[in-house]
Amino acid sequence: MIKESRVTTLKIRKTPALLLLLANTSIAAADWQANVIAHCTQLVHDYAYYRDRFDADGYSNLFTKDGELVFPGNESFKGRETLRNRIHAGSGKEVSHHHMSTIKIFPIDDSHATGVSYLYILQAPASETEGPLTAEKFAAAEYHDRFLRSDDGWKFQRREIKIIFQPAHQ
Repeated sequence: MIKESRVTTLKIRKTPALLLLLANTSIAAADWQANVIAHCTQLVHDYAYYRDRFDADGYSNLFTKDGELVFPGNESFKGRETLRNRIHAGSGKEVSHHHMSTIKIFPIDDSHATGVSYLYILQAPASETEGPLTAEKFAAAEYHDRFLRSDDGWKFQRREIKIIFQPAHQ
């Protein structure tokens, strides 16, 4: 009888500790996932910001050193220097607005994630005159991303654009 009572008492004493451990483990899991989602979502927004301002350094530094941007038809830009040059080449020639929405991040672990975000883009030739521009190009697309946490923080490892809608005349 005494042994039964001690076993029961030990089980009761361990139960709150076990519940607390499980609760803390769940909170920790939710915390790292929320952290990954927040950082990767910010990266998606920063991409549009730096791209639309033709900030080649800000833009290229969003990618890993060997990061890759892939367009339809397998046109690819790989590495920070190539990405930086791509932005320099378009500077002053066009105005673009990348509107990002429906950003869904899928954490894999605390250093890797994938994601999908929707894009609506408007582009027009650069103009010296003030006033609204007439968009000559527009498209709705999706970015399919692979994210990596590096020593410098979260970066795009690979970013692939998939066009969903475009005007018939483009």
